[in-house]
Amino acid sequence: MVRTTGTTPFGDAEVSTATYGAEGSPIQYSLKLKRLKNLRAFTLQGVLHNRSGEELKLHEFDLLDLKPGVGGSLAVANAADWLVTPLMQDLEAQPLSEMETNLNEAAMVYHRDGKGFLVGPVGPAEAYTNVEVRQQAIKAFVRMDGVLVRPGESRRSEEMIFCFEPSRTATDVWTRWVAATHGARLHRGPVYGWCSWYDLTTKITAEHVLNVTKTIKENPHTFGKGIIQIDDGYQKMDGDWSANEKFPMGMAAVAKEVRDAGCIPGVWFAPLMINPEHPWAKENPDAIQTNAKGIASFMNANPFHPAGANWVNPDHPATKIFLHKIISDARERGYGYIKIDFNGIGSRFVDPTKTRLQVFRDLYTLYRDAAGEDMYILSCLGQPTRGVIGFIDAARVGPDSHPAHFEKCLKSVLRFQIYDNVWWQNDPDVAYVSPTGTKVDGTPRSLGGTPQGEGMWRTWHNAVAMVGGTSMVSDPVDAPDVHGKWHNYEILRPSHTETTRLLTLGKTADNSAFGFCADRPYGDFAVYNLYNATEGERHINLVFEEAGIPAEGKCAVFDFWDNKVIAYTEGSYNTRPLAHLSSALLRFTPDRG
Repeated sequence: MVRTTGTTPFGDAEVSTATYGAEGSPIQYSLKLKRLKNLRAFTLQGVLHNRSGEELKLHEFDLLDLKPGVGGSLAVANAADWLVTPLMQDLEAQPLSEMETNLNEAAMVYHRDGKGFLVGPVGPAEAYTNVEVRQQAIKAFVRMDGVLVRPGESRRSEEMIFCFEPSRTATDVWTRWVAATHGARLHRGPVYGWCSWYDLTTKITAEHVLNVTKTIKENPHTFGKGIIQIDDGYQKMDGDWSANEKFPMGMAAVAKEVRDAGCIPGVWFAPLMINPEHPWAKENPDAIQTNAKGIASFMNANPFHPAGANWVNPDHPATKIFLHKIISDARERGYGYIKIDFNGIGSRFVDPTKTRLQVFRDLYTLYRDAAGEDMYILSCLGQPTRGVIGFIDAARVGPDSHPAHFEKCLKSVLRFQIYDNVWWQNDPDVAYVSPTGTKVDGTPRSLGGTPQGEGMWRTWHNAVAMVGGTSMVSDPVDAPDVHGKWHNYEILRPSHTETTRLLTLGKTADNSAFGFCADRPYGDFAVYNLYNATEGERHINLVFEEAGIPAEGKCAVFDFWDNKVIAYTEGSYNTRPLAHLSSALLRFTPDRG
């Protein structure tokens, strides 16, 4: 055992390193333990030493295994009182007594009294991790993806933290540690604007984009000067991202019109997707992703992509040139914002020494190099990944916000709020200015309205406004029927810059209290969305001390939708009965007198 002192992003640590395997053994293993001096936390990291004369494939590091009979244990009085909350995966939080699965990367395990711990990777970025929760036991391991370790080489695992601080402190420590080791890029801040996708999907035309642009230009007090983003449907074919016949003036000319209106032109890409008939795909068949049997990966034909698609291998030399040109062409055409979608990189790569995480980060290194420093990059992920930290400005943190799926979106977006303005700006996807489905020329919006009713629509609208990241809409804002709903867009933008919290994170599985406190020279205030996720009507109670609002003295309660002060209260506030999926968006202003 070797003991030293080391440093971390959160202060000094006592470092203990033990190496297993006798001198002369073909394989040796080192385990490094760091005990932080200023926090109730430690980290673990393993290193495999290949002292043999043969190549090895490294599949996994088991860093901590608390299953009975393995050597460790996790003993709790009542497992039903402990909640396991996945932090990088769209899975429900469940009691420890019920959870039986592998969780992506990180999780919180907390008792209802507030005691517990967080486990997750901290970097530098080596490989993806898992937290296995089965039979009321925890196992933390690192997936090394069968990487090649040559004779004489050593290969380290991802470093993982086990933090026993209160849940809010633990999430702050973990997310900011990762931000430091992964080089988070935050200087561009949040954005707002209009996206074409849910408006017309692949039927988008240059004419409609320019009509929307004209409307936004002529109404700056309502719409500001944000992003105007063209989504899927403009391209000649997947892989050829130049303009099709619906954009006869060309993509550069459209970008110029948008810039002349004072806005930022944006465009959607799926760089890894390619039409099977694309000449490049036929010329580079070995650059197409394949499965273990060597069969090319294929997306079946669908209404949006009737030819189906193959997927390119991101670390193939020819692919790298191909992808770099896709992004640099957008920059040269005048686009200042790109949305990168369909990020599946596969699992079979040219370089056998790199993990999936490293290949993913290499891909986004390439994207950023091609885009330059000034272009704003949104990565459309669906759920968080460390693969993009440091290269993008914003990340999608939930599923597509189809009007029928707002409840599902909330479960992801609010839980993943801990990453906003720490790893990137959070993108919850779009909100809509109408609950019922806006109409264009007498035709209902193709997506329809919100089947759960106006309460659900308002809840989602509130959430997008409160996230503080990208605030986008996707309605035909140029249509006469939409004009009367423009004020609902004003509620969203510009994004605020406060730290918004889900107060129930790690405590319950619901999303009942989501908001922030703001310090201002003219007076402090707080804004919270109080949400009923359970069946039937329910009051939602906000305890001021827990929410960061002064517990002493009167506090005015202002309802954003009623546009008036609805109460004066002290210490806490109890909403009126809220219907299932409905919420109250409220501002709390303490009396400074």
